[in-house]
Amino acid sequence: MPNLEQLLFAANEAQSNGRLEEAETLARQAMDLKPSHPQPRLLLSVVLCKREKFQDAEPILRKLLLTEGEQYDVVLWLANALRNLGRPREAIPFAHTAAKLKPDQSRAWFQLGLCLTDDGHFQDAAKALGRAISLEPKAAAFHLAYSKALRAQGLLEPAIEHLGKAFNQDPSSEPLLTELTDALLESGDSARGKAAAERLIELKPDSQIAKLQLARALLMHQKGEEALALAVEATEGAPNTSLSCLFMGQVLQALGRFKEAMEFFRKAIELNPTCGNAYAGLVHVQRITPNDQPLIDEIEARLEDTTYPGELFQMHYALGKSHQDLRQFEQAMHHYDEANRLEILYKFGGARFNKEAYGMSTNRLIASQTSSAPQLSEIANTSALPIFVVGMVRSGTTLTEQILSSHPDIGSAGEQHFWLEQLDRFDSLYPEQKAALAAEYIAKLQSFAPGKSRVVDKMPGNYVLASQLSALFSNATFIHVERNAVDNCLSIYTTPNSSRIVWGSKEDITFAYQEYHRLMKHIKKVLPEGRMLEVQYEDLVQDPERVSREMVEFAGLEWDDAVLRPEDNERTVVTPSSWQARQPVYKTSVERWRSYEPWLGAFRDLL
Repeated sequence: MPNLEQLLFAANEAQSNGRLEEAETLARQAMDLKPSHPQPRLLLSVVLCKREKFQDAEPILRKLLLTEGEQYDVVLWLANALRNLGRPREAIPFAHTAAKLKPDQSRAWFQLGLCLTDDGHFQDAAKALGRAISLEPKAAAFHLAYSKALRAQGLLEPAIEHLGKAFNQDPSSEPLLTELTDALLESGDSARGKAAAERLIELKPDSQIAKLQLARALLMHQKGEEALALAVEATEGAPNTSLSCLFMGQVLQALGRFKEAMEFFRKAIELNPTCGNAYAGLVHVQRITPNDQPLIDEIEARLEDTTYPGELFQMHYALGKSHQDLRQFEQAMHHYDEANRLEILYKFGGARFNKEAYGMSTNRLIASQTSSAPQLSEIANTSALPIFVVGMVRSGTTLTEQILSSHPDIGSAGEQHFWLEQLDRFDSLYPEQKAALAAEYIAKLQSFAPGKSRVVDKMPGNYVLASQLSALFSNATFIHVERNAVDNCLSIYTTPNSSRIVWGSKEDITFAYQEYHRLMKHIKKVLPEGRMLEVQYEDLVQDPERVSREMVEFAGLEWDDAVLRPEDNERTVVTPSSWQARQPVYKTSVERWRSYEPWLGAFRDLL
């Protein structure tokens, strides 16, 4: 019969080579041979943790803690077991002790970072994980955990940069690539997100998550039918998950198939009753009536069970929209207030909007749009393909795009980040570089709508480069959509938006709107006369035919009656206005602010 030393050696050898079941059997034999000896018990607890038998490992580690004291391996693995049992708060002191006992051990800091992340202490988690990375820079798991802690603080760009560096070290790490893909798509970088998703599928051709991520990227590229086909492929033969049902609902929503979308949102909620994104989807694909009171009660009840801010703020938006549909405006504003507070906490870690820096940025943009245009005239791209629809977010740009792209000669590219990504360096580029970018952009628009003579890019924020783009594209069309200031700001405040807008309060939104208005006032003076068509949202919904005819004529096209039926347009709509875009043009959003007059706060400054 083997002795204790032989059993321990064999168990360690089996564990090192991944034969965990064999390692557990040998460790138990060693423990039976010497029940009071600490080594077999510690080894068994480690193997149990690696086999994810945390419930069995905890009492063994607790007993070792009593008999052997706070030894490094004991407290480290006890922290691991408790965290995986969903008790990170209990685990944190043990992980702290491990890091104090051996501050030069990266695993101790890694475990501490994981525990702090799970308990919601994201800043402290990032510090601990940063320490782990400094000790072991090439550990992919460390980089992955660090990026999650950064994203939880709203630090998306640093997280992406960090994930990119980690991926360069280990391009075959599936968890790293999954996180990178998700982060890129969240940032709105659909091109890099699509490339990362395709790489993920190369690594794991049968991965449901990889296919859903690629489908998400395709959806952002206005390829709704392709996205749906891939999402269906991903879920065929695989068990439904809350994530897969949520995404199927979102794809169907973007395609205007709202009844089917509702079914998938409900399935997502059945599988995960705290799925705030599914509740938001369910509420935003229909008009809520008194018959939907059970749904409102259900969301209210789930608020207490939901701790993740990314789901919680979506629930509050859903409740705000529900009470708004029922004309219960005070309750609606209460939930919108909470939704905005939580959204900023989730996306930006509660960082305050820097009004001074924002104002200085406006000053720089005003200065840059007085001299750039003449410098571009010699290298101007003569393509008439682009129709730039610009304005403040939530000003009516989606409706404008929906109307224009109903014309048989006009395609849609959705909201392209192309020019905003060049904003910080645009003025420093050589003319040849700008010309190359213009050609690249035209090719990109053509890929979205092959065969169309005009393509709409409805990125509202392109107004910040309006004069440069006007000079760079000598035959492009520019349409500026403006809306009642208070209605515009109220719509921003009451709408969940995938864009990373750090205007989290009514005061911040009011200031951002005033800066937009200041910049546009200057741009209108700088642009040559007749270069940009001004469209008032209220005029568009009050007299859609007259204004639509003006837009089509301004775009240099013959009139087509299909423009008067934007609700029949089957294009993919991935903005928050997807449901509204499928309805006949309506006037109920005009002077909507009056219903919220007692609770307008800083928006009153815009009256």
